[in-house]
Amino acid sequence: MKLSRLFLSSPHSAKASRGRQFTVHRKKSDNRQPTTDNFKPKAFTLIELMIVITIIAILGSIGFFAFDNALNRGRDNRRKQELKAVQGALSSYYQDKGYFPPDCIAGQPPCTPTEIKPIVSDGSPDWLPQIKPYLKDQKLPNDPKQASTFNNLLALVLQKPKSIASNLLAKLPGFSSKDNPQKNNLAQSESKGQVLAATTANPPGTTANDTSGGTIAWSSPANTVSSNNIYATVTAGANQTTNYLYLSNFGFAVPTGSTINGIEVRVESKASNSNGYSIPAILRKGASFTGNIDNTGGNTTTDQTFLKGSTTSLWGSTWTPADINSTSFGVGLYVTFGGSAVSTTFSVDYVTITVHYTPPIPNLLIQQVSLNKPTFTPGEAMTITNTVQNSGSANISTAFFVGYNTQGPVSAPACSSITWSGYDIFSLNAGASDVHNTNTTAPITPGTYQVGIYADENPCQITESNETDNYAYVTYTVAAAPSPTPTPLPTPVPSPTPTPVPTPAPSPTPTPAATPSPSATPIGNPDPTPGEFAGNPPPPNPPATLTPIGASGSTGGTPEQNPAYNCSGKGEAVYCYIVSADRSYFLLWTRLDNLKDNQSVWNAGTQCRYLPPSGTNFNFCVEAQK
Repeated sequence: MKLSRLFLSSPHSAKASRGRQFTVHRKKSDNRQPTTDNFKPKAFTLIELMIVITIIAILGSIGFFAFDNALNRGRDNRRKQELKAVQGALSSYYQDKGYFPPDCIAGQPPCTPTEIKPIVSDGSPDWLPQIKPYLKDQKLPNDPKQASTFNNLLALVLQKPKSIASNLLAKLPGFSSKDNPQKNNLAQSESKGQVLAATTANPPGTTANDTSGGTIAWSSPANTVSSNNIYATVTAGANQTTNYLYLSNFGFAVPTGSTINGIEVRVESKASNSNGYSIPAILRKGASFTGNIDNTGGNTTTDQTFLKGSTTSLWGSTWTPADINSTSFGVGLYVTFGGSAVSTTFSVDYVTITVHYTPPIPNLLIQQVSLNKPTFTPGEAMTITNTVQNSGSANISTAFFVGYNTQGPVSAPACSSITWSGYDIFSLNAGASDVHNTNTTAPITPGTYQVGIYADENPCQITESNETDNYAYVTYTVAAAPSPTPTPLPTPVPSPTPTPVPTPAPSPTPTPAATPSPSATPIGNPDPTPGEFAGNPPPPNPPATLTPIGASGSTGGTPEQNPAYNCSGKGEAVYCYIVSADRSYFLLWTRLDNLKDNQSVWNAGTQCRYLPPSGTNFNFCVEAQK
């Protein structure tokens, strides 16, 4: 029963309680749960969000600039290395031709001034095709900004599908060297050119009964050229010896220079009884049968194939590819019986010969490395002379690369791990040698170094019999340039003491005029522009024998001074090649992203002797090595 109000009255207190009202509240039990409105988390304020966004933006900017600087340094290092490689290729070209490319229209230099035009990299590997043979992979480099990501990916897919597939397969179970030792051993054997070869099991092309031995002739020798149960036969008894069943002209073509390892002869035959008589075999070299006799096999009344010789048996003789390839090379079969033998008919159905050999393998050997002298000053020109020999037994008709390094290691590196400057050799016959001179410069830092020469450099193009003698080096020293001895000043001769002159009466001292304040003279140029230096001395003038292109009667010169013959307007992300009219001098320019690079033309470490071409923003160069 629900009561919300209760009115009480008493006769004794009617007056006191008259009009009083009492209210009784019952405790409610509607199971209400406390709300969580007061426990909701507070959201970020606008100020807090702005602070967080600002911090993220600052950190992102710092990371972006650091990453951009790293990219710039990487591109600059690549530009320097690539220009040095082109410089080395141009030097090699000059040694072979006597002038720098390109050729003049009229033939040999000097060229007319109108023929002197700048050559700029255009994104292709052929922008200066004359020096391609002197560069690794025969491809000219381009400025890193000219090679787009798409082109790089396309080149990766088109040029190196084998390596991509190999890498993918190597990750699959059973394809890696670890998972498949047998496959790994085979690959190593192939890489060193030690895989054996064998001819097919050839049948004879010529058959005959040879009477140089024995007295009983074979019938139907021509039946031995196929396995068809049609036989060449002979019957012999006690104290009888047959003629030779001479089978020859097997049609072999073993490569010249191969090593013969073994000869196998297979004879399919039977006999008229089961006494187990064998048919001896002997090989034929030239005009006579020679070497050991093989009596393997015991004939029965059914056809069997008997193997005579083995993959390593030379039958007691020595063999050359010419012996094997001769039409007279073959085998002679015969039978000889003693006094107790039973008369037996022998039937020969089919005979084949297999020759096992090691094919000829070339071998690149660095015979000699020498320098024009043992000690150099920092940056001094040096000439490297090296001799590469093919000491193997096979000619090399595939172009391979010979690299040099003026700071090479003392032990041979793997050819797949190095990329050096150098030159190509397009062929080298067995036993032949190639002598080459390379002009380069000594390191800048004094010390002891090795000039290393490596033939068949990355990638390893030639399979050789010995992969460990491709490298050689010679040690030399770079000594600090001696300080010039100062010339002593002459001792001055004392002058005679002058006779004193009478002192004149002093005249009135005039009022001195006001001395003007000297104006400040700036040191250097605080804001250099292309063609100017900031506080550094200007580069040396060109040699007296060279005059600027465009000057009256010029036949050569420094082409950077005339905009008509430089690379202005060609863009910044290019390599710019400029050559003099007499083809005796060149400049190769580019622009480094890092303007504060120590080797740029505005800094102390520059190697450029001349100013950048007018109208360009180039700041790094290499030039003809003198």
